[in-house]
Amino acid sequence: MGRLFGYVSGLLSAGMLLMTTAGRAQQLPASASPTQGQALERLRPVERFAGKALIRTKGGGTRELHVLIRNWELHGKQRVEKFPEEGFMVVQLHSGNLTTVINGQEQKRQGGDFWTVPAGTSMAVEVTSEAALLQAFVVKNQ
Repeated sequence: MGRLFGYVSGLLSAGMLLMTTAGRAQQLPASASPTQGQALERLRPVERFAGKALIRTKGGGTRELHVLIRNWELHGKQRVEKFPEEGFMVVQLHSGNLTTVINGQEQKRQGGDFWTVPAGTSMAVEVTSEAALLQAFVVKNQ
């Protein structure tokens, strides 16, 4: 598992170097208060990688997993009650500040922070700066 985390961290770092502004979400006027549906509608990820990975199990066999790396740009005061990714996630906040709620635990995050979200757990995010850019490395069972 330690090797997988090291590999994941390397992929996240490499993905950050390749970021682009394509797929940016539209910003609502400051006076607008978006609903959850509008907030999700404004979220448009930039997909960096989508594919399959084989991992070796403790028993010596192999298991196939689906792996995604996506960049997400969120704008000022945007709140998303349920972040749309599913599966085990390693998330890096590249820039900006936000607050996350995972399993009822509220946590303030700042640019450069990494955290994990267990599979089957939802994450709420709220931007507390002008904008925030994060990258999610997602692992799903096939």
